[in-house]
Amino acid sequence: MTAIPAYIEEHNLDPTPCMCQEHMSDEASGPEDEELESRNDWKIRMAIAYGMKEPTAVTVSKLKFLEKIRPSWRSERVSSGFIFRNAA
Repeated sequence: MTAIPAYIEEHNLDPTPCMCQEHMSDEASGPEDEELESRNDWKIRMAIAYGMKEPTAVTVSKLKFLEKIRPSWRSERVSSGFIFRNAA
């Protein structure tokens, strides 16, 4: 893996102690709990987050979304390390 040495070189900081599975982002291609949010409602929410104006179930029916879930407690500095690591 080349991302960690490159990150250390760029930031003069070893991100390894901060990297564990629980801290990584997660990805979802549907609602977490379909009893709380239907797939169509989830797609409409994703379309709005993407910037679509007034999406409907019909307009999003053939679209596919991948939601990147990032813990709200994680700082931008730590997030940039994970983004940098995932890019490698």
